[in-house]
Amino acid sequence: MLVSNVNALDHFINLWDAYVAVHDREPRMDEAVFGNAIGERAKSFKKGLNALPEAAELKTDPFGRARTAYSFRHTYATRQLQKGTDIYTLAINMRTSVKMIEAYYSDVIPDDIARQLEGDFG
Repeated sequence: MLVSNVNALDHFINLWDAYVAVHDREPRMDEAVFGNAIGERAKSFKKGLNALPEAAELKTDPFGRARTAYSFRHTYATRQLQKGTDIYTLAINMRTSVKMIEAYYSDVIPDDIARQLEGDFG
């Protein structure tokens, strides 16, 4: 089952408009959805995604560890947990197990739980 993100629609429209601007025509149904600048089917996004942190001067995290394209997955998982997404839903969405989410992101959850438990009993 595909769950679309309504907020993504504007971005897809921007991609469509960019394609038209570059190629001076709308994409054809037989063309790849994701392609390179000359219209060939994209085989991998790893090189381009790995270049993004470098271009943004974020090639390393605060602990000196290198950021890669895989860092986007970790950022996504962390942000979803921080905003309160259910761990079971996140595991399904990321095509992984709850055990893996707990193993890699358990340090995200305690801060959020502490925040929920703070306050007065007034």
